[in-house]
Amino acid sequence: IEPTALYPLKQSLKFYYSGIKRYKMNSLNIGELENLKMQLHYDKNDGIFYWKNIKPRSKYKIGDIAGCINKNSGYIQIRLNQKTYLAHRIAFAFENGYLPEEVDHKNHIRTDNRILNLRDSNRILNSRNLKNYNKNSEFAIYIQKNGNFRVRPKFNGLNYHLGIFNNIEDAIKIRNKFYQEKGFKNEHSNH
Repeated sequence: IEPTALYPLKQSLKFYYSGIKRYKMNSLNIGELENLKMQLHYDKNDGIFYWKNIKPRSKYKIGDIAGCINKNSGYIQIRLNQKTYLAHRIAFAFENGYLPEEVDHKNHIRTDNRILNLRDSNRILNSRNLKNYNKNSEFAIYIQKNGNFRVRPKFNGLNYHLGIFNNIEDAIKIRNKFYQEKGFKNEHSNH
C-alpha cells in the first residue's frame, strides 16, 4: 500500500501556519521521546505510526493510523499534546535514540518513513535533494539555439561555466565530474 493512500490530507492553512515552528525543531528531549513512545507505535517496516494509547473521548481508536499529510509540505505530521511533530523525525528518534540536525528521505518520497529510507543529514546535504526548477535546463545542462550543450551548474550559490559541447554525452560527463569533485554522491543528488 502506498503511504499516501493511508493518510488524509490536512486542509487547514491555519493549522499549518500556527505550527510553523515545528519545521525548525532540532531537538527532542528524552521526556518527549518517552511520551511519544507511550502514545504511538512505530512500524519500521512500513514506516507508519499507530495510536497505542489514547485519551478517553478521543476520535481515534487504538490501532488507528496516527497523523496526516500536510498539503503544503507533503510531510506526515502527528499532533499530540498541542504539539505537532513530523513523523520522519520521530521515526528516526524512535529507532536511533537521538534527533539529528535534519532527517533525509533517501528515495525523496516525503511520506516514506520506513527506517531504511531515513538517514542522518544536515542542511547542505539535504538541500542537494532539491529539484532543479529551471525549466530550460536538464540539471545544469542548457541547450543553445545552435544545438550545442552548455554546462553551467550551480553550487553553494555560485554559477560555474564548464564549457560548451557538441553532444550531450560529453556535457553529462563533465557535469557529473564537477558534482563528484564538489562532494555530491548519487544518493544525495538527482544529477
